[in-house]
Amino acid sequence: MMRTNLSMGVIAISVAMVNGDLANGFNYCRDDPVICNLIIKFLACSAIGQLFIFYTIAHFDPLVCSTITTSRKLVSVFLSILLKGHILNRQGYFGICLAFSGILSELRYKYYRRFKKTKVGNAAEMLVQNFHPDGSMCKSGILNILRSK
Repeated sequence: MMRTNLSMGVIAISVAMVNGDLANGFNYCRDDPVICNLIIKFLACSAIGQLFIFYTIAHFDPLVCSTITTSRKLVSVFLSILLKGHILNRQGYFGICLAFSGILSELRYKYYRRFKKTKVGNAAEMLVQNFHPDGSMCKSGILNILRSK
């Protein structure tokens, strides 16, 4: 990731030099020190956000990270509508409903998968418990397994 950010920085500086915007940007920052302070704060917040993203991917999985990111964006859209009075058209509401239904179906799938694993795990444990030491299965063990399904 560092190489990607570094290469993008080199490309941005190169394009700014070719267009003649690099000197203008430095002059603007020199003349207005408040903007430099804001740029530094923005850079710090971006770096901290990247750390949270990397932590989430490393300790969970990319799907969890995308779910968190999508949920955060949807909540910010709803807060913008409620608190600032922004208006959405039908297509916007359809998009929000579609995104929420995707998140809810993903949560349902994860819950179902976890529940299914638990049932399968219990059935496998019952199989092990109902075997006799000689390798045969007792009749009550088979009946218990059939009842658990």
